[in-house]
Amino acid sequence: MTAPSAAPIALILGHSGAIGGAIAAALAARGYRIRALVRRVPNPVIALSPADRSPVEWTKGDALIRSDVVSAAQGAQLIVHAVNPPGYTKWREVGIPMLANAIAAAETSNATILFPANVYVFSPKSGAVVTEATPLKPETRKGQVRLEMENMLAEAAASRGVRTIAVRAGDFFGPGVVGSWFTQALAKGGRSTKVLRDLSPAGVGHSWAYVPDLAEAF
Repeated sequence: MTAPSAAPIALILGHSGAIGGAIAAALAARGYRIRALVRRVPNPVIALSPADRSPVEWTKGDALIRSDVVSAAQGAQLIVHAVNPPGYTKWREVGIPMLANAIAAAETSNATILFPANVYVFSPKSGAVVTEATPLKPETRKGQVRLEMENMLAEAAASRGVRTIAVRAGDFFGPGVVGSWFTQALAKGGRSTKVLRDLSPAGVGHSWAYVPDLAEAF
């Protein structure tokens, strides 16, 4: 089964990641035609997503090459920016240029960006309760870069009319999540375990996000 040609298009940047694939599945279930920008295109070009067996239009390209992203976004109503630097390193060198390319593509195609935001932008200086109005006061290098990325989106909205829907969540867990604290420390590798390690100090909670639920929120 393939999606109708008249269906709205969602371009997924980072389809192979847990949140990118989950958002793609949620959108496909609602009638969106899923297009994924990938470095290596499966054969056939239109194939099924390995996660949920829904049709995906695979488009060859690199999120670091602006022309590739702009071309892939043609006709899209949504751009899911779920791509991250490999190994969560080089955020400034890689993460910021990829987001700049997504913003340029959204401006060209008049698409809305879906952006998974995180809690790196907060610190004890932000206060004890986090709301939409909580000051963003990161203390880490990664948090500072993520703040710059959120500021890029805010500036694009204010000066260029680029719409963004950002949903902020804590640590991921769930299907396809292999690089989170949940699988690295709390329940290592997703294996059957007799011990769950509490990573927080006594009396301090920790924010977790079940990826399929987060995708439904988007």
